[in-house]
Amino acid sequence: KQMKQGLHALLNVLEHKEANDQRKTMACDSIFRLMWDGSLKPHYQNLLLESGRVNLIIDMTTPEHSDLARSRAFNTLGTFLFNNQRNVQWLTDNKSLYDSIELALLSSKTTVSVRERAVYVVNNMACYPSHSLLELYLPLMANTLLSEVVDAQTAAVIVGFFHKVSDSSISHSRLLELNIAAPLVRLVNIQLSREEMVPAMATLTLAKLFSTTNSETFNTSPLYSKYLMDYTI
Repeated sequence: KQMKQGLHALLNVLEHKEANDQRKTMACDSIFRLMWDGSLKPHYQNLLLESGRVNLIIDMTTPEHSDLARSRAFNTLGTFLFNNQRNVQWLTDNKSLYDSIELALLSSKTTVSVRERAVYVVNNMACYPSHSLLELYLPLMANTLLSEVVDAQTAAVIVGFFHKVSDSSISHSRLLELNIAAPLVRLVNIQLSREEMVPAMATLTLAKLFSTTNSETFNTSPLYSKYLMDYTI
């Protein structure tokens, strides 16, 4: 009962029209800290979903709020999803969250910390792949890597996301149909920064996509030939 009261008190701050951005950011951060505790994480994750007020945190990810508020809100949502299949299924289909993440990733005005935390949310969706993840978030991640605004830190997290997805139950042929190889090839061929981890991770993920570990063979596939040619040029 005390756990529930504490969480609802923090959600009340987010709901309060008179509360300023700083107070709301602190409340959001406190909710994150409640869920961050390993043993209590599932309890608070479930309490937050059952509260019916997750949208209060999603609302804080929009540009009307400070960069710090947006970053903390995305961080809290990512933790809300962490290893929790029910929460992932519920939040992956949330249109408001998708719109907010799309804006965070593709706007040139977004700071690196906000963009990277937005990808953290999507990364935690990948533990339980869904239709929305494939149809909405995968193309968005690919478009972000191909955009002019992407930075090395965000690129590294997105490549990590693709690597995780390539390890999931989704077939490699389906992933290639969604054109995730093209942005990975681009990352191998450009130097976003002195950080060599990005092209190295991209190369590793491409190798995995074209491997036979996903019970499919691509050596005869036109897609394989096309991307192998792009990759070796």
